[in-house]
Amino acid sequence: MSPAAAAACLVCGTPSGAPAYRHDGISVTSTARTIAVPTIVYVCASCAHVQTPPLDDIGGYYDTAYNVHLESDDADDLYDVRDGAPLYRAQHQATVALEKARRREPEKASIREALGIAYFRIGRWAAAEAEFRKLLELSPVNDYAHYALGRTLEKQGREREANAHYKLASSLAPGSTQYRARIREFDD
Repeated sequence: MSPAAAAACLVCGTPSGAPAYRHDGISVTSTARTIAVPTIVYVCASCAHVQTPPLDDIGGYYDTAYNVHLESDDADDLYDVRDGAPLYRAQHQATVALEKARRREPEKASIREALGIAYFRIGRWAAAEAEFRKLLELSPVNDYAHYALGRTLEKQGREREANAHYKLASSLAPGSTQYRARIREFDD
């Protein structure tokens, strides 16, 4: 198995130029496994994206050597522990890709929603809140954005603020029993 040459930056399309680093021997994959290909790293001169060239037989690699188990977070490779919570490789990879997409298209609501969901799933409440608030700036009548922001606020212990967003979500989608079920009555 050998790496193909990197033709251009995968983020901005700038031609790759010469490698910033090369070691002829083995490479270590993102899942901490070794493979018999040289390590070649390119750094984009325009946007500073770091990438390696794709493997010639990427399909064969995924069929035989790549064994991240996506059916369960418990079986996925642990990537890091942040604020006492495990962060699994698949979750980390999803947020990295979505953060790159956000940098390219910061006003695209679908990217903001997907990134907010990804942050929520890994317990990054403040980051999820920021994405859902931006989503509401872009789309104020998005019932799901109100609901998701409410869930995020609730996770941070801000129940009354969350409740206001559950009420807004429910009013925008009156048929949703899921939204209505989150609404609480508070004694003042």
